[in-house]
Amino acid sequence: MVLQRIRNEQGTTLIQVLGATIILTMIILAFVSLSQFTTASNKDTDRRDQALLIAEQIVNEIRASTTTTYTTGNLTPWSDNTYSYKIIKTALTNGNEPSLSAKIITESGVSVRNQVSVQSIMLDGTGTVPQLLTVNVSWKG
Repeated sequence: MVLQRIRNEQGTTLIQVLGATIILTMIILAFVSLSQFTTASNKDTDRRDQALLIAEQIVNEIRASTTTTYTTGNLTPWSDNTYSYKIIKTALTNGNEPSLSAKIITESGVSVRNQVSVQSIMLDGTGTVPQLLTVNVSWKG
């Protein structure tokens, strides 16, 4: 009887094939979704790294030369990403030291996620008054 039942099963049914196809499709869609998330995350990290590099270069240029006078501008290092920067110098005199965290300026209309701030303390052109140098770099996207 059991042997006769096994002989009657000649292959997979349409329902079994359909079920397997649906399960495989769901697994493939999960991997595609994960791949898209990873790509977007990597792009955001690349933009943040580039903005940090720009901010550090500006701070180094200002520290190397006391005659640098620019305060705002736009840079397009590669592709279509435009980075805007803003430089704020605040004199630190006795009794007037602002807390460093209070000096991080957020650009209006720009998400906090899309900007980087770098701060440095340096002396002014005379070499007597310390200044807090804040460089904000923001980008769209």
